[in-house]
Amino acid sequence: MAGERKRTLILQWLNGLKDISVIVSIIALSITMLTYLKEGERIDQNTAVAKSITTTMQRINQDIVFRHDENDIDIGSILQEYSQIASSLAPNDPFVVTYAMYTRLMMMVRNPKTEDANELLALSIFPDELKSTYPQYSTIVDGLYEDWMLYSGVGMLNLIVKGRTTSRSQEIALFDRSFEVLDAAFSKASQRRDQRRVLSVGSVLIQHALRGAQFKLPPKGSWDAHLKKSEDAIKLLMKDGSDKALISALDGKANIAHLKGQYFHVQGQWESALRYYEESLAAYDELAMKYPQRVNPVEVTLVKQHIDDATNKREMGAVTK
Repeated sequence: MAGERKRTLILQWLNGLKDISVIVSIIALSITMLTYLKEGERIDQNTAVAKSITTTMQRINQDIVFRHDENDIDIGSILQEYSQIASSLAPNDPFVVTYAMYTRLMMMVRNPKTEDANELLALSIFPDELKSTYPQYSTIVDGLYEDWMLYSGVGMLNLIVKGRTTSRSQEIALFDRSFEVLDAAFSKASQRRDQRRVLSVGSVLIQHALRGAQFKLPPKGSWDAHLKKSEDAIKLLMKDGSDKALISALDGKANIAHLKGQYFHVQGQWESALRYYEESLAAYDELAMKYPQRVNPVEVTLVKQHIDDATNKREMGAVTK
């Protein structure tokens, strides 16, 4: 059963690559990345991709396996099968392999299917393992790392939010791993002092805490550090004063306040929820005054709906008391 499921995953991945535009984009991206590599970092083109990637995957921590339909699925073996596929596409080009995986990740992140869970976990491991085994790949991995971690984390979180997991243990495995990769993306953005990126990834991490509370999953890490850095990023962007920085700051402030409100909302703490919802609306109002075209009316409507719901439930609670 496990072997059949893995074969199905691989076939689906291959089908995704049959679109010529996808293949062309992968090759174009790989050629582009070659220009970033120093001469001494170029890979010996006589080294077969299948052998290189398979060797890398053998080093994967065998603990990263979880139970699914009563069968243990070894994520490392899925990636070893990828290596065979990649070697048939471009046997001497490691960049095609890497971008093939990255493109597959981007294809599934927004709307992952139930059967994508194992693949998302596998793809989230790939960059660290590749870089640790082959330092000469560092340039290409570093160029993709932050986005790779962010996309795989969001993809795993989306599986939970969309109700496409098959068991509680799988939910927990996805929730835990998504935190780890999102935290890695956040750390990378913080190191680069890219405040706009710190704010955007920080918002996803706060959403992670919200979903954990919503789905009653065991807490993973603490949002306090991420929240503080995100709020510091807002202050720095406000201080920057440029249009781009102010738009990011106000939108981020509204979004984070809304997420904090929802966090308390799902726990029935109506006063705290309403306080943050009002803070979110105030930030959207400020954004609308300065940059009206950048306000998303759908988000504003959602905040107002949450205010109405929290207000009604608070009043109902007061009546029952």
